[in-house]
Amino acid sequence: MKNVSFMLLVLMLAFGSCKSIKDLVVKEEKVELINKSVAKQTYYVIIGSFSEKANADKYMEQMRAKEFVPVLLRNAEGLYRISVYATNSERAARQQIATIRQSHAEHNDVWLLISK
Repeated sequence: MKNVSFMLLVLMLAFGSCKSIKDLVVKEEKVELINKSVAKQTYYVIIGSFSEKANADKYMEQMRAKEFVPVLLRNAEGLYRISVYATNSERAARQQIATIRQSHAEHNDVWLLISK
């Protein structure tokens, strides 16, 4: 029993500071693709949101430098959402979020957008 308790303590310390998928923010909203050359999907992994397109464009360049492939969306309120992964599979989107959080700690606030 002591070994199990010790292992649980080690795991909690190792992963306690990381956001888990349980902490995942999920929002459902209507969005339009700004880049029409990309196919519309149902699930988007959002890495940034901006009210000004110029700021969104600058951030997209930063994401490209990190080897992400960003896609620009706009919601009904006029906010620009930057997606770095899009799919019709919720499971695949959630897996990508976990991967990003693990490999890019500075982006542990990525969230899931479900397109209406």
